[in-house]
Amino acid sequence: MIKKTILLVEGNEEVRRFNRFLLEGQGYGVETAMTLAEARSLLERQKPDIILLEIGMPDGSGLDFLRELRRYSSVPVLILTRLNEEIARSNRNKSKSSIILMDGAATCLTKSTKK
Repeated sequence: MIKKTILLVEGNEEVRRFNRFLLEGQGYGVETAMTLAEARSLLERQKPDIILLEIGMPDGSGLDFLRELRRYSSVPVLILTRLNEEIARSNRNKSKSSIILMDGAATCLTKSTKK
């Protein structure tokens, strides 16, 4: 059986390593990117089955990256974030999940802020 591949785009090294460990433990192949630029470079060479994307990246907005991605790819994207404020500021009358889904994400998963 061929492993499904996930592109994990996460700027926090600890979160990225933990999620990679969990996903590989479930049998997925995992490629990781620390920045949106690195994710773009990986996407030029590979086509993952799914992308797990953080919104608050060090080199830009994951939502802008998602909109860019939708111009040339229909790969499913799951948003993983704890950033409620960034989305709420620009879209006062809509829920966070509905805004992200309108931008082309499959779903939005909220990170726990507790350690």
